[in-house]
Amino acid sequence: MAGLYPHLAETKYTTPIDAAANPTKSVCRAETSQGPVTIHPSSVNRYLATNGWLVYHEKVKLSRVYLRDSTLISSYPILLFGGDITVQHMQQVISVDGWIQFKASAKTAVLFKELRHLINNLLYEKLQNPALNITDDKIISMLVNLIQEEPS
Repeated sequence: MAGLYPHLAETKYTTPIDAAANPTKSVCRAETSQGPVTIHPSSVNRYLATNGWLVYHEKVKLSRVYLRDSTLISSYPILLFGGDITVQHMQQVISVDGWIQFKASAKTAVLFKELRHLINNLLYEKLQNPALNITDDKIISMLVNLIQEEPS
């Protein structure tokens, strides 16, 4: 995720009103920071029917703007490895780069922001000292536990 940020798109799926009478598949559409897009016709995510976030490798403009090479991801990688986090305490919103928003308690938002800060510091230390062993670091253990316990 971190290597492809800010190549993110938010999918919002709405079940068609006449889904029982007209069971044809609905093409997945999404919203990026630059505007609306459609998933490329050759993609396995072409008919993705869920709300969520896609990280993508390439955006191409043909008859419309398409996303290619996309993968559905959860909010955790965005919060941990995305852009700048802003916590809006009163609104209970975590904002990433001003356009990606998640509803969460202020306590949860501050915890993610602090964890991100700890991860960044640890990565900086590792870059300064490549021989540094971070395998048993508490921050790495917390990160692994968080990802493993993430609700699906």
